[in-house]
Amino acid sequence: MRAYFAENNITLYPFPVMSPNLNHIKHYWNLLKANIFPEGCTSWNKFVDEVKRAWHDIPQEIINNLIDSMSRRLEAVIMQNGDATKY
Repeated sequence: MRAYFAENNITLYPFPVMSPNLNHIKHYWNLLKANIFPEGCTSWNKFVDEVKRAWHDIPQEIINNLIDSMSRRLEAVIMQNGDATKY
């Protein structure tokens, strides 16, 4: 792979693959957790129903914003040399 990248002038950055700044799921999960009310869940089935409700209640616009922010996130990680960003 490194040879392919070098031959095709693709720059590799030494950032961790699992950078939380680039993890959309982490941000989505935070939104989801903020909308779940576990104190009202008296059984596993009620908890599952609550997660499904919260999942469907997150507007598509928010999901689109997370996706659209990827280029800014990548740029921020590169500018910080892989260190923490505002994201």
